[in-house]
Amino acid sequence: MPGSHINPLSGRPYSAKYYEILAQRQKLPVWEQKDDFIAMVKKNQTIVLVGETGSGKTTQIPSLMLEAGVNRGRKLIACTQPRRVAAMSVSKRVSEELDVELGEEVGYSIRFEDMTGTKTVLKYMTDGMLLREAMADPLLERYAARTAGKKGPQLATRASSGRARCWLLGVGLEERPCRSEPGGRPRHGHQPQLLLQATLTPCLSAPRP
Repeated sequence: MPGSHINPLSGRPYSAKYYEILAQRQKLPVWEQKDDFIAMVKKNQTIVLVGETGSGKTTQIPSLMLEAGVNRGRKLIACTQPRRVAAMSVSKRVSEELDVELGEEVGYSIRFEDMTGTKTVLKYMTDGMLLREAMADPLLERYAARTAGKKGPQLATRASSGRARCWLLGVGLEERPCRSEPGGRPRHGHQPQLLLQATLTPCLSAPRP
C-alpha cells in the first residue's frame, strides 16, 4: 500500500497524518521482516509468529496480510483479542494507521456493539464473538484468514476458553487444504492461520519426570 498517494482501501488520497504514523510504523521490528512475512503468508496456511512485546505484532500483522492480498474477493480478516477493550483500542489504532474511518474498512465486534460495515476487511473481535459466528457458519466462510492474540499461557489455565480457541484455530484446516499456484500464490480456498505470541517458552516446557 505505501508507495502510492491513493489509499487503495478508501480510494482517497493519503492524509498528512498517515505519513507521520507510517514513519513510526517503519521503526517497529515487525516492519523489518515485512517482505519475509508477506512471502511466508503466500506459501503457508498456518504460521506461528514469535516476537517480543511491543514489536508490532498485533497492529502490523493484519495490515501486512492485506498488503499480501490475503483478502481477495473482499473477504474479512478476523483479528481476535482476549478482551473487548483491546479489540476496540487496537482497531482504532489500526484504522488510523491505514488512514480509514473506524467502522468502515477497519472495525470491531464485541458483545452488544458491532462497529463494522459493508466495506470492512479487518475485523477485530473477542474470541467469544468469533465463536458465536462459528456456531452459525462452522467453516467461517466469510473470512479469508484468522489471527489469534498473545494469550496462550493464560488460556492454557482456562480449559473451556482454551478448547474454544484451539477449535477456532483449527476450523477450515482439513476442509480447505493448502494449495499454491505457480509462483507461490495461494489458490482460492487457501486460509492462512496465525497464532501470535510474545514467547513460546511456556508452551515448550518439558513435563516433569
